[in-house]
Amino acid sequence: MDKSALLNAALSDDRLALRLALGAGEDPCSQLPSGRTALHLAVASGRSDLACDLLFAGADAFALDGLGRSSIELERRVGTRCG
Repeated sequence: MDKSALLNAALSDDRLALRLALGAGEDPCSQLPSGRTALHLAVASGRSDLACDLLFAGADAFALDGLGRSSIELERRVGTRCG
């Protein structure tokens, strides 16, 4: 299954590519087959800059991945904050 440019950007921690994908209209709530969203990926990697960009674009902080975890639950473990 092909991943969107947004998910690829989140997987590779590429903020410019992520912003370009959002600017091109990609869905900030798109998911991998595992249920993880770009926001899950950004939070899990500790990239608050990516997480904030996604949240400001409308990403759902309460979306659950395949293990039933929201990005908020992951944030509590990692400590990512929008400043």
